[in-house]
Amino acid sequence: MDNNNNNQIENANQNENENEMKNLEKKVTKNLIKDYSNLLNGNSFKDFSIFVENKSNPFEIKVHKSILSSRSPFFNESLRGENDIDKIFLNQFNKKEMESILSYIYYGNISFENQENLIQLLEISIYFKLNLLKEIIQKKISNSINYSNFFQFFFQNRNLNSNEIEIKCFELINQNFSQIQNNENLFNLTKEEIIKFIQFKQEKKEIFQFDFFQFLDNWIKKRNKSLNLKKYEKKMNSKKRLFHSFFSLFDKDSISKQDFDKLKQFHFILPNSFLVDIQNKIIQDNQQEIENKEKEKKIQEKEKKIQEKEKKIKRRDKRIKERDKRIKSFESEIRNLKSENKKKEKEIEDKNKEIEEKWKKEIEDKEKEIEEKWKKEVENKEKENQQIKIEIEEKWKKEVENKEKENQQMKIEIEEKKKEVEDKNKEIENKEKENQQIKIEIEEKWKKEVEDKNKEIEEKWKKEFEEKDKENKDMKPVFDKYRDQYQKDLEYEKKMKQEMELQKIFSDSEIIQEIEYVKKLQEWINDNDFFSKMKKGFSAKKDGFNCKKWHKAVDGKGKTLVIIKTKDNFIFGGFTQVGFKSGNPGDIYDSNAFIFSLRNDKGDRIPAKFTHNGKGRAIYSKLSFGPIFGNDFWLESNLQPGHSNFGYSYNLPNGITHNTNEARSYLAGSLNLWVVDEVETYFI
Repeated sequence: MDNNNNNQIENANQNENENEMKNLEKKVTKNLIKDYSNLLNGNSFKDFSIFVENKSNPFEIKVHKSILSSRSPFFNESLRGENDIDKIFLNQFNKKEMESILSYIYYGNISFENQENLIQLLEISIYFKLNLLKEIIQKKISNSINYSNFFQFFFQNRNLNSNEIEIKCFELINQNFSQIQNNENLFNLTKEEIIKFIQFKQEKKEIFQFDFFQFLDNWIKKRNKSLNLKKYEKKMNSKKRLFHSFFSLFDKDSISKQDFDKLKQFHFILPNSFLVDIQNKIIQDNQQEIENKEKEKKIQEKEKKIQEKEKKIKRRDKRIKERDKRIKSFESEIRNLKSENKKKEKEIEDKNKEIEEKWKKEIEDKEKEIEEKWKKEVENKEKENQQIKIEIEEKWKKEVENKEKENQQMKIEIEEKKKEVEDKNKEIENKEKENQQIKIEIEEKWKKEVEDKNKEIEEKWKKEFEEKDKENKDMKPVFDKYRDQYQKDLEYEKKMKQEMELQKIFSDSEIIQEIEYVKKLQEWINDNDFFSKMKKGFSAKKDGFNCKKWHKAVDGKGKTLVIIKTKDNFIFGGFTQVGFKSGNPGDIYDSNAFIFSLRNDKGDRIPAKFTHNGKGRAIYSKLSFGPIFGNDFWLESNLQPGHSNFGYSYNLPNGITHNTNEARSYLAGSLNLWVVDEVETYFI
């Protein structure tokens, strides 16, 4: 913004300076004119005299010799080398004419108030060799020439020989020839002037009408009268020679066919070769007309045939439209039938679901009943077993307690009778052995009772389970049917979940809308970590079609996936493990890089991956371009248009060769200038 403001200020200052300079230049010019006007009208430094009007009493005009010789070639030639000359006599000019010329010589100003003296001024400008003034006056005269005065200017120009005035007068004569062909002024033209007029018309490639030939005849008659040619033969010879001299100038193409018939009345004075040539030309023109008519007839016949074909095509198109209408009606009926079938399928699915839910509930209820009964029986058996265990343990504890009491009593007796301990140790050991034997017997007895009870419970439970199993066998076919359906539903749900997971990968993509494309990209890249962590870092529609914005988002990100969609519905792109680098590193090599094609405009091509062929770069990074993969495709600075040279750095499909139209148009439909609709770039 600051740079723009500075530039605007600089431009404004420059314009002001230029305007000031122009104003200064105007002031300088005005002052210069004023100074030279004062020099002419004053008496200072005048060193030369010009005498005009009559010789007996001439009028003197004082001037500056240096100014006259510098501004007028006439005065320069007259006064060169003659330092002593201080006067000149120009009696052919009057005072007013000389003052007008001097005002032009001094400060470039001359008055054109009186239109009648323009010719005199032109003569003076020629006399004094003032070429610029001559051009100005000629232009002024040519602008003032009109229908009422062009003869006057034409005859006055005879002595001046101004080509511009002559051409202007010829134009007016040519435009108004039919009105002035009997004008006396027209008959005052000389032979040379008539020849010039004929040449003027020839240059303009205009056709001579018969009235012009009548004028020539009348002009020659009047000329012969003025020459007083009395004898008939002399008159005829003179007339014939003049006619011959005029007609030698005519171009045969400048005489119309109608005027040729009228010209035949002059056959006795016209050159025979001229008449023969014109007649041959007319014959050729007639033949050409006949040929043109025949061609027109053939063209009309062809046009008729084409019209008939067009009618047939219209009738065929009409039949095709009617057939298309019938097809559309059939298609609508088919769609209606399909919608009805879908409704019926939904109804059947709903009924199947209801039956399945009922069946599931019944099975679950029965399973719960069996499970609850079994649990209750097991609990009862466990309770009985626990009760038996408790009884056995209590018995054993009591016996042990009794034995322990006896042992304690024995210990007391031993303590009391320490002396008898040694004698009765054997008896105690024997008693202990008996106690251990009793324990073993009690434990074995308890184990046998518990095992017997468990066997009884198991046998009873098996019998009941077998009875229940027989009942369930009758339900097995129904159970198998619903179990198969249930497994199919589970597989379908699993498949739908997988597809939903795949759709989530490119949920924010406007290009990747089909599951098949997602599966193909997963298969080609073969990196679950990349797909789980990747994000869409750039979208041309969202972030703008600008290569600098693309580089800012993408450079230095490592693994990078670029997907491009064209206006013609081509979808393709490229993947690199290395990624694009910041700055302008140029060629980047990556043996694992590849490009791919997902869809063309017709949708008849299978998605395909194309690996790097090992020749040259895999990608190219430059700030003034968008994504570049090898030399196979690249985008310009505004990310479009795109260019393709498929097969340079990446392998082509089988049967396609490099530098062919098929290879160049494979990815995007053409070699150059394909229009990009969207560019999406993904990275971690």
